[in-house]
Amino acid sequence: MTIRIGANPICWSNDDMVELGGDTTLETILSEAHQVGFEGLELGKKFPRTPDALKAALAPYDLACISGWHSAKLLTRDANAEFAAMGKHLALLKAMGSTVMVVCETSNTIQGEIETPLSRRPHLKGDEWKVFGARMTAVGDRLLTQGIRIVYHHHMGSVVQSDDDIHAFMAHTGPSIDLLLDTGHAAWGGAALASNRLRSALAGMERADSITIDAHKWFATTMGCAIFITRRGELLSEAFHASTSFMPSSISGVDPYLNSVQWSRRFLGLRLFLALAAAGWEGLAAHVERGVAVIDSVKERLAASGWRIVNDSPLAVLNAIPPAELGDVRALVRRVVASGRAWVAPATLEGQDVVRICATNGETAIKDVDALVGALNAKC
Repeated sequence: MTIRIGANPICWSNDDMVELGGDTTLETILSEAHQVGFEGLELGKKFPRTPDALKAALAPYDLACISGWHSAKLLTRDANAEFAAMGKHLALLKAMGSTVMVVCETSNTIQGEIETPLSRRPHLKGDEWKVFGARMTAVGDRLLTQGIRIVYHHHMGSVVQSDDDIHAFMAHTGPSIDLLLDTGHAAWGGAALASNRLRSALAGMERADSITIDAHKWFATTMGCAIFITRRGELLSEAFHASTSFMPSSISGVDPYLNSVQWSRRFLGLRLFLALAAAGWEGLAAHVERGVAVIDSVKERLAASGWRIVNDSPLAVLNAIPPAELGDVRALVRRVVASGRAWVAPATLEGQDVVRICATNGETAIKDVDALVGALNAKC
């Protein structure tokens, strides 16, 4: 399979915060993108919006139109109205040979409202996810008949921002909807890559030219340990290359001093590397799927004792609200942690406090599930 690498013009000019790169011309963007070696660009506000003009602008730089952003309003209009609203944009993408459309729900977003804190961003509750997901899927199904696939952009300040939002969105949408994985907007567990059963949750990830995975928790590594994967290995050599007179040589790619442990700096990725080397992907898959099985058991036990499960995720993350008789969520969490029997955390989901439970330790056993459930259900 041939991989073609493109970029978003936000690297040069920001459409939301126009003061960032506002004076950068379209010609500069196209010229520098070509010089870097990109084969295409996503549309931005400085790009022409008619096929002939856009082709004329891109042609001198041998660049393709990858896609373009569409601001959806599916929380305030149905799928038919949404499809009609994207008519001109769809026609442009088809004329340019694009095969995907970047879509984000913006009917109530706070992105661009620089004075509004993210804590006041909108949230969906209960059946609102079902309605939203059904409408998005209906639009995606219609777009597929036009040869265009939706890649949904989870975005800061919108209803799909956090990892729980992303999981809920993917759980309530159909196969015509893919996810645009933007690690700048969400740092979320890539550990599902190791599992054949769970990998579909990250469909579309393979189109990225690079991927960053935070291995903390699911891969049982230290905080701050992450892995950067790129199709262009020479970039890593350039990024970590260092040459000094007191080192044996300076041949990039040959001298281990230049491409291995970072001399006096901590090599935080060593623990992840050793886990991959020792267990392989199959071993890590078993670890990840075991965590999911543990959470499924916790979910079943809590639901049976009157807890309300508020996230619908195929992964090992559970958010739940206790029965009223157990009292305030945050007070309950403090009691559980203070008991020493288990560790959980408070979180906010869809505007309400929840108990957040993760399963990441490979030695967690049924007795630990019993201890956790017992601690959670213990009355003060």
